[in-house]
Amino acid sequence: MLPQIPTSLIVAGDFNCVQTDSDCTGHRYSSRALERLLHGLQFTDVWDASLNNHAYNHYTPIGAARLDRICATDSIRKHKQGVETLVAAFTDHLAVLLRVQLSIPFTSRGIGRWYLNTSYLDDSKFQDKLEASWKEWRKHVPCFPSRVHWWELYVKRKVKILFTNESTERNADRNRLENVYYSAIYDAIQEPIQHTQKMTTLKMLKAKLIRLNSTHRQKLTLDTGEQDKMIDENPSLHHLIKARKRQASRTIKKISDDQGITSTESFDIMKVFTIHFRKKFSPILMDGQSSSLLMNCELRKIT
Repeated sequence: MLPQIPTSLIVAGDFNCVQTDSDCTGHRYSSRALERLLHGLQFTDVWDASLNNHAYNHYTPIGAARLDRICATDSIRKHKQGVETLVAAFTDHLAVLLRVQLSIPFTSRGIGRWYLNTSYLDDSKFQDKLEASWKEWRKHVPCFPSRVHWWELYVKRKVKILFTNESTERNADRNRLENVYYSAIYDAIQEPIQHTQKMTTLKMLKAKLIRLNSTHRQKLTLDTGEQDKMIDENPSLHHLIKARKRQASRTIKKISDDQGITSTESFDIMKVFTIHFRKKFSPILMDGQSSSLLMNCELRKIT
């Protein structure tokens, strides 16, 4: 099915086997089918193995092995800038990173979407900061033709700056602690200790990273931490069944729109939500009629 002309291909993944004895310290699990596939497609391992750098990316109580690898054709391998293994907190493997220089058009990303983190409003210290800022913002009301202009042109920008600065301060502390955990993981990998002790240390540090990120993402997900699961314990069938039931109970199976039409299909449900939020956040032009419309909405009066 592959074309006969030269093609640039990359194959990467967790193959659960090794190719040479130097790829593992314990029992060797090889695959003849994988060897025939790589040889037939003229793939080459991008990792330059040496006697002092085996790049093991999976540790068990009985040994270590290089199960994850990236293979590429010569047309890509000759543009290789480097390859390394990186710590990944949410898996028991190390990630393999390949850097390649390619002459393709570069697509730049725009500014990400900002959202107001309402969880900060539960913090009493931030409430005091917001109240003090609000008193300062109200002093600028006479500088605008109306309160609508004051809100649209001044307050919204100040609110965004206030919440953004708060996020930056909180993330700085979390990032410093996260860097400490990653440094400890890299040090543990280089330590000349037994594989059983090394695996235990890596799992403990990765569990700390998971809890750190889980706490940070609780505003986006519900019940991220299982209270009945011990630290460093792998998910059992009991936990998987609970997660499946929790997911099913939170799935929206039907919804009614403004006209009272009930939808049960996934596409129609998403369409109802899209129309609802599009109406909710549609911009209101700042003229006399729109100002009256804004004041007549069921919103709290701006004082």
